[in-house]
Amino acid sequence: MTINKRLSDLRSEMSRHDIDIYVVPTCDFHGSEYIGDYFKTREFISGFTGSAGTAVITKNKAYLWTDGRYFVQAESQLNDSYKLMKQGENGVPTVVQFIEEYNRETIEKNKESCNQLSREKNKENCGTTVGFDGRTIPSDLAEHIEKLPNINVVCDLDLIGDIWKDRPEISHKSVWILQEQYAGESLKEKIKKIQKEIVANDCDILVDTCLENIAWTLNLRGNDVKCTPVFLSFLTITGDNVTLYIQKQSLTAGTESYLKENKVNIKDYFEIYNDLKQLKDKKVWLDKSSANYRIIETL
Repeated sequence: MTINKRLSDLRSEMSRHDIDIYVVPTCDFHGSEYIGDYFKTREFISGFTGSAGTAVITKNKAYLWTDGRYFVQAESQLNDSYKLMKQGENGVPTVVQFIEEYNRETIEKNKESCNQLSREKNKENCGTTVGFDGRTIPSDLAEHIEKLPNINVVCDLDLIGDIWKDRPEISHKSVWILQEQYAGESLKEKIKKIQKEIVANDCDILVDTCLENIAWTLNLRGNDVKCTPVFLSFLTITGDNVTLYIQKQSLTAGTESYLKENKVNIKDYFEIYNDLKQLKDKKVWLDKSSANYRIIETL
Protein backbone atom coordinates (compact mmCIF):
# COMPACT_ATOMS: atom_id res chain seq x y z
CA MET A 1 0.00 0.00 0.00
CA THR A 2 1.44 3.37 -1.00
CA ILE A 3 1.64 6.37 1.35
CA ASN A 4 -0.94 8.19 -0.79
CA LYS A 5 -3.35 5.27 -0.45
CA ARG A 6 -2.80 5.19 3.31
CA LEU A 7 -3.50 8.93 3.53
CA SER A 8 -6.63 8.50 1.45
CA ASP A 9 -7.86 5.68 3.69
CA LEU A 10 -7.09 7.72 6.80
CA ARG A 11 -8.99 10.72 5.46
CA SER A 12 -11.97 8.49 4.79
CA GLU A 13 -11.92 7.46 8.45
CA MET A 14 -11.45 11.09 9.51
CA SER A 15 -14.50 12.07 7.47
CA ARG A 16 -16.54 9.24 8.99
CA HIS A 17 -15.71 10.50 12.49
CA ASP A 18 -15.99 14.23 11.60
CA ILE A 19 -12.28 14.82 12.32
CA ASP A 20 -10.59 17.86 10.75
CA ILE A 21 -7.04 17.18 11.95
CA TYR A 22 -5.52 13.87 13.03
CA VAL A 23 -2.29 13.84 15.06
CA VAL A 24 0.08 10.86 14.93
CA PRO A 25 3.04 11.11 17.37
CA THR A 26 5.92 8.69 17.87
CA CYS A 27 4.99 7.02 21.12
CA ASP A 28 3.82 3.85 22.83
CA PHE A 29 1.43 3.68 25.80
CA HIS A 30 4.26 4.68 28.18
CA GLY A 31 6.08 7.65 26.66
CA SER A 32 9.08 5.44 25.90
CA GLU A 33 12.08 6.66 23.94
CA TYR A 34 12.14 3.43 21.94
CA ILE A 35 8.94 1.84 20.67
CA GLY A 36 7.95 -1.58 19.36
CA ASP A 37 6.77 -2.26 15.80
CA TYR A 38 3.08 -2.23 16.82
CA PHE A 39 3.38 1.43 17.80
CA LYS A 40 5.08 2.71 14.63
CA THR A 41 1.92 4.42 13.37
CA ARG A 42 3.72 7.62 12.37
CA GLU A 43 6.15 5.61 10.26
CA PHE A 44 3.23 3.73 8.68
CA ILE A 45 1.34 6.87 7.65
CA SER A 46 4.35 8.95 6.55
CA GLY A 47 7.09 6.59 5.39
CA PHE A 48 9.60 8.43 7.59
CA THR A 49 11.55 5.91 9.68
CA GLY A 50 13.41 8.24 12.08
CA SER A 51 12.96 7.64 15.80
CA ALA A 52 11.34 11.04 16.50
CA GLY A 53 8.59 12.95 14.74
CA THR A 54 4.92 13.87 14.66
CA ALA A 55 2.62 13.62 11.64
CA VAL A 56 -0.37 15.94 11.34
CA ILE A 57 -2.95 15.16 8.67
CA THR A 58 -5.68 17.58 7.62
CA LYS A 59 -8.47 17.06 5.10
CA ASN A 60 -6.21 17.90 2.16
CA LYS A 61 -2.62 18.25 3.41
CA ALA A 62 -0.10 16.33 5.49
CA TYR A 63 2.80 17.59 7.62
CA LEU A 64 5.72 15.95 9.41
CA TRP A 65 7.55 17.57 12.32
CA THR A 66 11.00 16.29 13.25
CA ASP A 67 14.21 17.71 14.69
CA GLY A 68 17.57 18.59 13.16
CA ARG A 69 18.95 15.07 13.44
CA TYR A 70 16.55 13.92 10.74
CA PHE A 71 16.06 16.79 8.27
CA VAL A 72 18.09 15.12 5.50
CA GLN A 73 16.54 11.70 6.13
CA ALA A 74 13.00 13.08 6.21
CA GLU A 75 13.49 15.02 2.99
CA SER A 76 14.59 11.83 1.23
CA GLN A 77 11.84 9.61 2.67
CA LEU A 78 8.76 11.86 2.53
CA ASN A 79 6.81 11.95 -0.73
CA ASP A 80 5.15 14.99 -2.29
CA SER A 81 2.05 14.57 -0.12
CA TYR A 82 3.99 15.74 2.94
CA LYS A 83 5.46 19.06 3.93
CA LEU A 84 8.49 18.77 6.22
CA MET A 85 8.24 21.04 9.27
CA LYS A 86 11.78 21.59 10.49
CA GLN A 87 11.28 21.68 14.23
CA GLY A 88 13.14 24.50 15.99
CA GLU A 89 13.89 26.47 12.82
CA ASN A 90 12.93 30.14 12.59
CA GLY A 91 9.39 30.64 11.34
CA VAL A 92 8.35 27.02 11.85
CA PRO A 93 5.36 26.74 14.21
CA THR A 94 5.03 23.98 16.77
CA VAL A 95 2.28 21.41 16.30
CA VAL A 96 0.08 23.29 18.79
CA GLN A 97 0.72 26.64 17.09
CA PHE A 98 -0.08 25.10 13.71
CA ILE A 99 -3.41 23.73 14.97
CA GLU A 100 -4.27 27.08 16.55
CA GLU A 101 -3.55 28.96 13.30
CA TYR A 102 -5.36 26.37 11.18
CA ASN A 103 -8.42 26.74 13.38
CA ARG A 104 -8.29 30.54 13.24
CA GLU A 105 -8.09 30.54 9.45
CA THR A 106 -10.87 27.97 9.13
CA ILE A 107 -13.25 29.93 11.34
CA GLU A 108 -12.47 33.16 9.49
CA LYS A 109 -12.98 31.53 6.08
CA ASN A 110 -16.29 29.99 7.13
CA LYS A 111 -17.45 32.80 9.39
CA GLU A 112 -20.97 33.10 8.01
CA SER A 113 -21.64 29.36 7.82
CA CYS A 114 -20.20 28.93 11.34
CA ASN A 115 -22.52 31.60 12.72
CA GLN A 116 -25.48 29.93 10.99
CA LEU A 117 -24.49 26.50 12.35
CA SER A 118 -24.09 27.92 15.85
CA ARG A 119 -27.58 29.38 15.73
CA GLU A 120 -29.18 26.25 14.31
CA LYS A 121 -27.51 23.80 16.68
CA ASN A 122 -27.20 26.11 19.66
CA LYS A 123 -23.43 25.69 19.62
CA GLU A 124 -20.95 28.17 20.99
CA ASN A 125 -18.63 27.53 18.06
CA CYS A 126 -18.01 25.26 15.10
CA GLY A 127 -14.26 25.12 15.54
CA THR A 128 -11.79 22.49 14.43
CA THR A 129 -12.10 18.91 15.68
CA VAL A 130 -8.74 17.31 16.45
CA GLY A 131 -8.46 13.56 16.85
CA PHE A 132 -5.77 11.22 18.17
CA ASP A 133 -5.26 7.99 20.07
CA GLY A 134 -5.03 9.22 23.66
CA ARG A 135 -3.03 6.16 24.68
CA THR A 136 -0.12 7.09 22.40
CA ILE A 137 0.11 10.84 22.82
CA PRO A 138 2.12 12.59 25.56
CA SER A 139 -0.21 14.17 28.11
CA ASP A 140 1.44 17.60 27.84
CA LEU A 141 0.91 17.80 24.06
CA ALA A 142 -2.72 16.65 24.32
CA GLU A 143 -3.48 19.08 27.14
CA HIS A 144 -2.02 22.01 25.17
CA ILE A 145 -4.22 21.10 22.20
CA GLU A 146 -7.27 20.70 24.43
CA LYS A 147 -6.78 24.17 25.92
CA LEU A 148 -6.83 25.93 22.55
CA PRO A 149 -9.94 28.09 22.02
CA ASN A 150 -12.68 26.69 19.76
CA ILE A 151 -10.99 23.29 19.53
CA ASN A 152 -12.92 20.07 19.97
CA VAL A 153 -10.82 17.05 20.97
CA VAL A 154 -11.66 13.40 20.31
CA CYS A 155 -9.04 11.35 22.13
CA ASP A 156 -10.13 7.73 21.73
CA LEU A 157 -9.59 7.17 18.00
CA ASP A 158 -6.94 4.74 16.77
CA LEU A 159 -7.66 5.53 13.13
CA ILE A 160 -4.29 4.21 11.97
CA GLY A 161 -5.18 0.87 13.55
CA ASP A 162 -8.42 0.89 11.56
CA ILE A 163 -6.59 1.07 8.22
CA TRP A 164 -3.37 -0.86 9.05
CA LYS A 165 -4.51 -4.33 7.97
CA ASP A 166 -1.19 -6.14 8.48
CA ARG A 167 -0.21 -4.34 11.66
CA PRO A 168 2.31 -6.28 13.78
CA GLU A 169 1.01 -7.83 16.98
CA ILE A 170 1.59 -5.91 20.18
CA SER A 171 4.69 -7.50 21.69
CA HIS A 172 4.28 -9.98 24.54
CA LYS A 173 7.66 -11.65 24.83
CA SER A 174 8.48 -13.66 27.93
CA VAL A 175 9.47 -11.80 31.07
CA TRP A 176 12.36 -13.12 33.16
CA ILE A 177 13.56 -12.64 36.74
CA LEU A 178 16.68 -10.62 37.51
CA GLN A 179 18.30 -12.41 40.43
CA GLU A 180 18.72 -10.46 43.65
CA GLN A 181 22.51 -10.74 43.49
CA TYR A 182 22.36 -8.49 40.41
CA ALA A 183 19.34 -6.38 41.40
CA GLY A 184 20.83 -5.49 44.80
CA GLU A 185 17.53 -5.64 46.70
CA SER A 186 14.54 -7.93 46.74
CA LEU A 187 11.17 -7.03 45.29
CA LYS A 188 9.70 -6.98 48.82
CA GLU A 189 12.34 -4.55 50.07
CA LYS A 190 11.73 -2.19 47.18
CA ILE A 191 7.96 -2.29 47.63
CA LYS A 192 8.31 -1.49 51.35
CA LYS A 193 10.43 1.57 50.54
CA ILE A 194 7.92 2.76 47.94
CA GLN A 195 4.98 2.25 50.30
CA LYS A 196 6.81 4.28 52.92
CA GLU A 197 7.19 7.13 50.41
CA ILE A 198 3.51 6.91 49.46
CA VAL A 199 2.53 7.40 53.10
CA ALA A 200 5.11 10.16 53.63
CA ASN A 201 3.67 12.07 50.68
CA ASP A 202 0.10 11.65 51.94
CA CYS A 203 -1.00 9.65 48.88
CA ASP A 204 -3.37 6.72 48.56
CA ILE A 205 -1.92 5.05 45.49
CA LEU A 206 1.06 5.18 43.14
CA VAL A 207 0.23 4.64 39.47
CA ASP A 208 3.46 3.82 37.65
CA THR A 209 3.39 3.92 33.85
CA CYS A 210 7.16 4.07 33.21
CA LEU A 211 8.47 0.73 31.92
CA GLU A 212 11.97 1.19 33.36
CA ASN A 213 10.52 1.93 36.81
CA ILE A 214 8.33 -1.16 36.73
CA ALA A 215 11.16 -3.46 35.65
CA TRP A 216 13.39 -2.06 38.42
CA THR A 217 10.71 -2.33 41.11
CA LEU A 218 9.78 -5.93 40.37
CA ASN A 219 13.29 -7.18 39.51
CA LEU A 220 11.95 -8.36 36.17
CA ARG A 221 13.24 -7.83 32.64
CA GLY A 222 11.75 -8.30 29.20
CA ASN A 223 12.23 -7.91 25.46
CA ASP A 224 9.20 -5.98 24.23
CA VAL A 225 11.27 -2.98 23.13
CA LYS A 226 14.54 -3.04 21.19
CA CYS A 227 17.58 -1.67 23.06
CA THR A 228 15.73 -1.63 26.41
CA PRO A 229 15.12 -4.73 28.59
CA VAL A 230 11.54 -3.83 29.57
CA PHE A 231 8.07 -5.32 29.16
CA LEU A 232 4.74 -3.63 28.43
CA SER A 233 2.95 -3.14 31.73
CA PHE A 234 1.45 -0.80 34.32
CA LEU A 235 1.92 -1.01 38.09
CA THR A 236 -0.16 0.29 40.98
CA ILE A 237 0.94 0.28 44.62
CA THR A 238 -1.04 1.15 47.74
CA GLY A 239 -0.22 0.62 51.39
CA ASP A 240 -1.42 -2.99 51.26
CA ASN A 241 -1.77 -3.90 47.59
CA VAL A 242 0.48 -4.26 44.54
CA THR A 243 -1.04 -4.92 41.10
CA LEU A 244 0.80 -5.57 37.86
CA TYR A 245 -1.12 -5.05 34.61
CA ILE A 246 0.51 -7.19 31.96
CA GLN A 247 -0.32 -9.38 28.98
CA LYS A 248 -0.72 -12.88 30.38
CA GLN A 249 1.27 -14.37 27.47
CA SER A 250 4.35 -12.56 28.80
CA LEU A 251 4.41 -14.60 32.01
CA THR A 252 5.95 -18.02 32.29
CA ALA A 253 4.94 -20.39 35.06
CA GLY A 254 8.10 -19.33 36.91
CA THR A 255 7.54 -15.56 36.72
CA GLU A 256 3.86 -15.92 37.60
CA SER A 257 4.76 -18.01 40.64
CA TYR A 258 7.44 -15.46 41.62
CA LEU A 259 4.93 -12.61 41.52
CA LYS A 260 2.30 -14.50 43.50
CA GLU A 261 4.86 -15.51 46.13
CA ASN A 262 5.63 -11.81 46.55
CA LYS A 263 1.93 -10.95 46.80
CA VAL A 264 1.77 -9.08 43.51
CA ASN A 265 -1.68 -9.30 41.95
CA ILE A 266 -1.78 -9.92 38.20
CA LYS A 267 -4.34 -8.31 35.89
CA ASP A 268 -4.71 -7.96 32.15
CA TYR A 269 -2.66 -5.14 30.61
CA PHE A 270 -5.69 -3.23 29.31
CA GLU A 271 -7.70 -3.39 32.56
CA ILE A 272 -5.74 -0.44 33.96
CA TYR A 273 -8.15 2.10 32.44
CA ASN A 274 -11.26 0.56 33.98
CA ASP A 275 -9.58 0.24 37.36
CA LEU A 276 -8.45 3.86 37.35
CA LYS A 277 -12.07 4.93 36.95
CA GLN A 278 -12.73 3.48 40.39
CA LEU A 279 -10.21 5.75 42.14
CA LYS A 280 -12.74 8.34 43.22
CA ASP A 281 -11.72 10.54 46.14
CA LYS A 282 -8.23 9.02 46.11
CA LYS A 283 -4.97 10.96 46.09
CA VAL A 284 -2.96 9.55 43.20
CA TRP A 285 0.81 9.82 42.77
CA LEU A 286 1.70 9.87 39.08
CA ASP A 287 4.58 10.95 36.84
CA LYS A 288 2.97 12.79 33.94
CA SER A 289 6.15 12.62 31.85
CA SER A 290 5.49 8.93 31.15
CA ALA A 291 1.70 8.82 31.54
CA ASN A 292 -0.32 8.94 28.35
CA TYR A 293 -3.26 11.30 27.93
CA ARG A 294 -5.85 8.51 28.27
CA ILE A 295 -4.47 7.73 31.74
CA ILE A 296 -4.70 11.39 32.76
CA GLU A 297 -8.18 11.81 31.31
CA THR A 298 -9.42 8.64 33.00
CA LEU A 299 -8.19 9.88 36.39
